Amino acid sequence: MAAGEPAASAEALTQNIEEYLAEHPAAALLEDGRVLFDMRSARYAVSESHGRCLLQLWSEERNLVRTVVSVQERAQCLRLMTRRMGAAKPQALELVPTSDRRTPTARDAARRNYQRLLERVLTRNFIGSKVDGLRSAMDLEHSFGPAYVRGRLLHGTAADAVIGVSEAESAAIVDGILTLGILWLDHCRQHGDGRRHFGGLKVIVPAGAWRTTAERMAWLNHAAADFQLYTLDERSEELAPVDFRDTGNLESRLVHAFSAAVAIERCQVGIDRLLALVPDSARERVEVHASSATEVGLLLHGLEFARVRHGVASNSFARVWRGRQRDAAHQRERSPLPRIVRALVPKPTRRWNTHRPALPAATGALA
Repeated sequence: MAAGEPAASAEALTQNIEEYLAEHPAAALLEDGRVLFDMRSARYAVSESHGRCLLQLWSEERNLVRTVVSVQERAQCLRLMTRRMGAAKPQALELVPTSDRRTPTARDAARRNYQRLLERVLTRNFIGSKVDGLRSAMDLEHSFGPAYVRGRLLHGTAADAVIGVSEAESAAIVDGILTLGILWLDHCRQHGDGRRHFGGLKVIVPAGAWRTTAERMAWLNHAAADFQLYTLDERSEELAPVDFRDTGNLESRLVHAFSAAVAIERCQVGIDRLLALVPDSARERVEVHASSATEVGLLLHGLEFARVRHGVASNSFARVWRGRQRDAAHQRERSPLPRIVRALVPKPTRRWNTHRPALPAATGALA
């Protein structure tokens, strides 16, 4: 909408945004030059509500709800003046055809540099194999785009298909590498000279961007090919394998098993001193639970109200439990523990006898 023209209706604004997103399925939404949403993976809804154009976007990382005030068409871009709920000053958002803000020259140069880097890393890490036919040229006939570097790794009569993607590419392109890798493996098998058997596919993704590909690779038919996943740190040129079969646990570790009985015995002095602070009526209900080899908790109705930790005394090799070294009577007076336990233990309530004695049996008929 040009300056001086009347404000467009909410219906017209909605139509402009929907038409632009339909013409540019790989569009991105920017705010102050920063990519907020890649429309290839994000979801959106544009609607007219109570005379306003309401724009909603959401993805795995964030969500956004804005009221669109005006739309300005620029060179291949759409500038949206929006207002956040409760904010008086409008904010500008920009819809661009793609999330890649690099110039075509810079993008092509970066992809050529990554191709040379990948060839160098493969030669160094797969000794005895020959890197052959690395390329990133577009091949629309076979659905290959310029964002992925693909090639072959030859070792005798055997061979593997190789595909990699740079960290400079968008997250959607990185996550789509496995689909193109399968197509590349099939292409190598169909167009091979017959002297070599392509037994597997090596997929190389940027460091830290492997989880989506690993989870997808785990569901492939591994009897059809040997699928392998690697991460490449482009700064250190370090290639690291990824075990895609171990993606269920985000973090796992082994810890030493401990004996609960030994832990309680080790902390018995501290346990006895704490139990001495507990009222007699509640002492039998206190549960002693060992959480580690050096820590024991005291629980009442499942709620931990005290803990004994066994450690080393300072400037000594003696083992002590952490706490004040005072007599039990003094601790009863100064410690807040009895008040805490009394708050946890309900006071016994007096039960009234509501049983009514039976009326005596009637001895005669009423007059």
